[in-house]
Amino acid sequence: MRFIRPALVVAFIVFVMARPGAAQVSFNVAGLYATLSGDDFQGTNAGIGADGQIRFPLGQAGLSLGAGVQLTSHSVDGIDPNWSVIGVFGEPRYVFNTGGSSQLSPYIAGRAGWLHESISDGTDKLSASGFYFGGGGGLLIGLGGVNLDIGVLFASVKFGELDLNGSSTGFKPSGTSLALRAGLAFGGK
Repeated sequence: MRFIRPALVVAFIVFVMARPGAAQVSFNVAGLYATLSGDDFQGTNAGIGADGQIRFPLGQAGLSLGAGVQLTSHSVDGIDPNWSVIGVFGEPRYVFNTGGSSQLSPYIAGRAGWLHESISDGTDKLSASGFYFGGGGGLLIGLGGVNLDIGVLFASVKFGELDLNGSSTGFKPSGTSLALRAGLAFGGK
């Protein structure tokens, strides 16, 4: 698949930057509700999907770096099949120390990655690849060995030229995305 090379680049960067510390590696899975906004995405409805990531602690307490994959599906006005958007990303995160035995840990995060959007209808296929970057935050809620992870991410999205059946359309969609996520973090913060 076309996203394997960017996934390997993100994984390489995470492994080079990660410094094993006292904290342990964690795994996160979450459901997503994501919008694509701006003139280029008119008629594209909010979509649902999921993301998963592995997080590595960095030298400083509270700081970690994640690498992951996300997938959302968006309906488009007047088109029967849905847009599929798949991406790979890197996500630095800082979890604030709230002290004591608090089960609530707020965090801030950034996210940058590669996206591929596609839609197929019979023999016609429309697709484009691009990049996104943004930031957000969230809250980890301790549930005894597992953390509920609730967050929000605002990002700028810029795709390259849309390709229709192997031919460029000359159209390069761009805009913004707002994603709400809720999931579980296993093995640490």
